[in-house]
Amino acid sequence: MERNGENAKRSGRGTLSDSLYVTKRSLTDALYRMFDFSGRTSRRAYLIAAITYGLCIVIFLACSIWTLNWNLGAYENTVQDVFKGLYCFFLFIQGSLFVRRNHDLGDSIWDVFNPFNRSNNIPFMGKTVFDPGELTANKFGPPHILS
Repeated sequence: MERNGENAKRSGRGTLSDSLYVTKRSLTDALYRMFDFSGRTSRRAYLIAAITYGLCIVIFLACSIWTLNWNLGAYENTVQDVFKGLYCFFLFIQGSLFVRRNHDLGDSIWDVFNPFNRSNNIPFMGKTVFDPGELTANKFGPPHILS
């Protein structure tokens, strides 16, 4: 009788522990590489990190707005600035993820801002971040593989 892990490897699907490991690696990889705008990020790693850090952005933005109703006296501006700083921190991580995801698709980030480029990442107009990346090495480096 085969074990569950061996059967999953043969069928091409991972187990729950494999999925949790990739999720953890995706989130930590996004944090470690937040100042690295070179290289590539796979579609799975991008989606996991983008959803997680996107929720963090929404939460910290909501907390920043919510502090307007708190009566903190002299500390009100400080608390608002902390939440705004955390919001900007996670927004910066999202930006670096987006740049590396575009590199995985074979585009430069400047291609997004070029209105005459037909392969820019405007939805329904060309490539999107949900398209599979290039499987071979491109001018931005080899494919990013989480192991």
